[in-house]
Amino acid sequence: MIFGFAGCSLDVGRRELRRDGVPVSVEPQVFDLIHFLIRERNRVVSKDDLVRHVWNGRVVSDSALSSRIAVARRAMGDTGRDQRLIRTVPKKGLRFVGAICEISEPAFSAADLTQRATTTIQAPKNKGVATDDDRPLIAVLPFANHGTAPEQDYFVVGMVDEIVTALARIRAFFVISSESSLTLERWAQDGERAAAARLGVRYLLKGSVRRSDDKVRIAVQLVDADRGIQVWAGRFDETLKDIFALQDRIAEQVVAIIEPRVYEAEVRRVARRPIEHLGCYDLYLRAAPLRASCRKSDVTRALEYLDRALALDPNFAPALAQAAGCHSQMFLNGWGKDREWHRREGLALAERAIRAGSEDASVLAQAANALMDLESDVNRAIELVDRATSLNPSCARAWFVSGLVRLAMGYGDRALEHFRTAGRLDPISPLNEAIQVHIGIGRMTQGETSEALRQIRATSYRTPRIHLMLAALYGHFGKNQERRDELDQYHNCSNASVADTIAATVHSEKIAIWLRKGLGLAG
Repeated sequence: MIFGFAGCSLDVGRRELRRDGVPVSVEPQVFDLIHFLIRERNRVVSKDDLVRHVWNGRVVSDSALSSRIAVARRAMGDTGRDQRLIRTVPKKGLRFVGAICEISEPAFSAADLTQRATTTIQAPKNKGVATDDDRPLIAVLPFANHGTAPEQDYFVVGMVDEIVTALARIRAFFVISSESSLTLERWAQDGERAAAARLGVRYLLKGSVRRSDDKVRIAVQLVDADRGIQVWAGRFDETLKDIFALQDRIAEQVVAIIEPRVYEAEVRRVARRPIEHLGCYDLYLRAAPLRASCRKSDVTRALEYLDRALALDPNFAPALAQAAGCHSQMFLNGWGKDREWHRREGLALAERAIRAGSEDASVLAQAANALMDLESDVNRAIELVDRATSLNPSCARAWFVSGLVRLAMGYGDRALEHFRTAGRLDPISPLNEAIQVHIGIGRMTQGETSEALRQIRATSYRTPRIHLMLAALYGHFGKNQERRDELDQYHNCSNASVADTIAATVHSEKIAIWLRKGLGLAG
């Protein structure tokens, strides 16, 4: 494994640290210190953690520890005053806060980019990604400091660092840090599109910060550099109380919106290309809207694309997880010729996805959903979605699936809480329709049947299971014609019996009894 960050690369296999492509001589303990901090970058590391993992439990004085930390910072071009990479959290410990890209060749720095300005730089090759269709790169440009005293630049820099760090948790794309993106400013006379092409970047994230007393306004733009168009723009008005809390909050909101926007832009990009020219990643994107339609013909076609994608790269975790989800739909709805075969295939693909994408929140969430539907393994599903939300708290899909798992088990309060978190994080993508429907179902399980019916009917998202839920709701209100209509819709799009669907998807006996009663079933 090689970790790239801020013009440096840490080659774990060779135990080598490079800065701007030049090897930096460091003591073994300093190397281990940097490696441990990077590996545990999603949390604050205490002194006891360092002593246990870096010094193997040996007694280490505070002065010796401080000395090694200072050496580690200097080796990476950081200082105790700047704390761009290693941040001291008073009374708690240390945290590595630089943006990380896991790569299979040394990281490229701003200097490297300048030397290679005449060529297009390709994305760092990552395990599990086909070499002919790398995931998109995003360059996070330094934010402009408007109306804020120059000595407050640290606040603007910190804001960008938090966004880069949060973006780095998303495995759907690669992120170039603001340090490397400074190169773009030197090419500004060529225009953003040309400069981005030289970096090999598909998207640019730009922004500005305006601060007045305790009021802060942060404006952000996501630009499709290939086409020269704005994908999204947003503005956040906040009151400054705790700088770090504000930076964390804005980073969460920005990243939660950017992920689905980039995903949608990528799906549109791939839709314009002939199918015979698509590689692994593009085939995965082409399959995504087909699977989301929840129609038999579309899901069948999505599986064909995903089979082609996995033939190109058998370890591409997002495609594995998506294929597992397709097989779970085929199984639950009785669409395939051999229902049990779809169950076995889906379970095998879900396990492969978990192994290949153990650090990808979206992959873990989709695999958890498949395991719950295919094997009723709710305990494993909860373990996976909890890991997903911990890895990337900005991942709306992870919170959504977490809500689905809790809902199936009858934990209505917790399910609603997680659905609402997902809706807050993703208020704009098609996933939000599904989130709103399931908030309605959650309210149904809480006895708020009138509000549940109103909320579900206000959406257009329908799957066989949603038709079943609506039929039960109408039944409880004595609207028998509407119940029959929804049951007809269910049978039109699912070959599975109502009893089988309830048994496979509802793990709370209380909810199952409520459904059967609303549907007019005995028992």
